[in-house]
Amino acid sequence: MIIRSRKCWLVVLGLVVTAQMIIGGLSATAQTAKDAKPAEKAEPKKTTRQSFMEGKLTISQEILQGVVLSDFKLIEKGGIGLNLLTLGEEWVLNDSKEYNRMSEDLRRISKQLVKAARDKNGEAATLAYQRMTLNCVECHQALRDGLK
Repeated sequence: MIIRSRKCWLVVLGLVVTAQMIIGGLSATAQTAKDAKPAEKAEPKKTTRQSFMEGKLTISQEILQGVVLSDFKLIEKGGIGLNLLTLGEEWVLNDSKEYNRMSEDLRRISKQLVKAARDKNGEAATLAYQRMTLNCVECHQALRDGLK
């Protein structure tokens, strides 16, 4: 099932923005005018893919924070957000069996994160987080190597 609704993407975007605020902290990103350095070059606009993947990274950082702090609400929210991301049109980069297997594995792992959070099972959440990280690294490596 691929999410094509703007309403669903607004929910995902809300999760990403909330995660960024939690992880980065508003005060950590605040900068006074005298501390700001003038921009030497305007940064190139990010592609939709780059923004999408940064959102995934933010969600994974939120999950890690939840695991470390035993904050099961953060883990659950992150697991749900990750699952939603994998259902979006932007997620599909490749139609190979291997890519589809890794995507399905990530969906399964995100559901394990949600279950562990709802069960308040820190050990299961930690294991699911490790699996998630391994899955992401494996997939990115396979894509760099020209996944077929």
